[in-house]
Amino acid sequence: MVSPLPASSVPEPGCHAVELTMPANPAQCLAVEFPGVVENPDKALAMMGGLEAMSRHLQENPMTLPLYFRPEDPYCHPVVGNRTRAKKLAVRLRRSADGEVSAAVIGVVKSEYRFLHPADMQYVQSDTRPCEAASLPSDAIPGALPPGFDREPLCTLPPAFLRGPVYEFYHTAAASLQERRARQRSSNVTSIRFSDPQTPRVAGQGASSVPEALRPALAQLSLLLDAKPVWTPASLMEKIAPLPASDAAALLPHLCYKFRSGPWKGAWVRRAYDPRAHPEARRLQTLAYELPEAWWQRLVEVKAVQKAQAAEEAPAGPAGADNAGQEPRPLPLITPPPPATWAQLHSFQALPSQRTTLFQVGEIDDGEVQALLNDASNFSESLCEAAGWYTPSSWSAVKAAVAAQFGKLIDSGFNGHFRWTTS
Repeated sequence: MVSPLPASSVPEPGCHAVELTMPANPAQCLAVEFPGVVENPDKALAMMGGLEAMSRHLQENPMTLPLYFRPEDPYCHPVVGNRTRAKKLAVRLRRSADGEVSAAVIGVVKSEYRFLHPADMQYVQSDTRPCEAASLPSDAIPGALPPGFDREPLCTLPPAFLRGPVYEFYHTAAASLQERRARQRSSNVTSIRFSDPQTPRVAGQGASSVPEALRPALAQLSLLLDAKPVWTPASLMEKIAPLPASDAAALLPHLCYKFRSGPWKGAWVRRAYDPRAHPEARRLQTLAYELPEAWWQRLVEVKAVQKAQAAEEAPAGPAGADNAGQEPRPLPLITPPPPATWAQLHSFQALPSQRTTLFQVGEIDDGEVQALLNDASNFSESLCEAAGWYTPSSWSAVKAAVAAQFGKLIDSGFNGHFRWTTS
């Protein structure tokens, strides 16, 4: 129930006060802060590509959302929205014919897209007809033109003044060298959409383009991919340790590709192997688990305090010589959770240290999860982008079971790993 309004929040006469009740299991909603006044929702959706295109884009690149103010214009540059975290409620308001207002909470908004960057200046051609009708008529030749015809603009200005979206320009200007190198490494990876008909073939150059020192590691990777054609990146890195991550990033594109969307999104897949053609690949599907917001904020706080403690314990350099005689200020001492192995994560004996962790469902060591995965009634005869070779209801049950197991771990005393004292 809703608590009574304070005296300062009591609505004025003539205003409507509606009591809201929070449902026990509210739906998870995604909001878009549209940069304009929406009078026609269908046109607003068309500017973002429609529901199907939005769903496909959010699978491949969930951190941005492009919006085209003139979707029928091929020269239109998108205004790009960035994904931000939110703590809001989605409320449906209705007004009946007699003027009575009703409201209902339909979900919780944890993420929203906000359009914070300026739009790119753009030259709009004077011909406003549709593209298929804007071509020059066949009889409009100089000899057939009537005398004194109206001059047409030369259209010499470029259709856009930036080669890419504006947000990329700002991000590139502020990006560090490490971020640019990470993007360069990821650009070497062959990735496809779930809807693409073909998978990448085996690289033509093969081992001949790999340095001699890395060929033993390449052979080890080949054996692992022959044994299991789909791996999550973290699980594969644990298998090939102590191979440096930079060497693995150079070798894996020779042997693997990635899906940008679908049930194997984010995993390394052996070239020429298509899990969409093999129903038994259902156990190789990936599941992304996201830590609860409160727990993740505690981890962020722990890292900040650890960094401050390390700075206090470091010897004073030239910059800190002036403070050498001062007493160091007391910092809260913390004991963070111990580092977890993949075996511990798969058996729910530890919590991930990253905000989002990619699991392979066949490796999860839990009776309830494996019962769902092995139940033949949960298998789907047709392939689905959202649930793969499982039925949508059973795949939702698997995700709920994984979230519940980690939730039990948080509630049953794993918080005890954070012990705060004051020195």
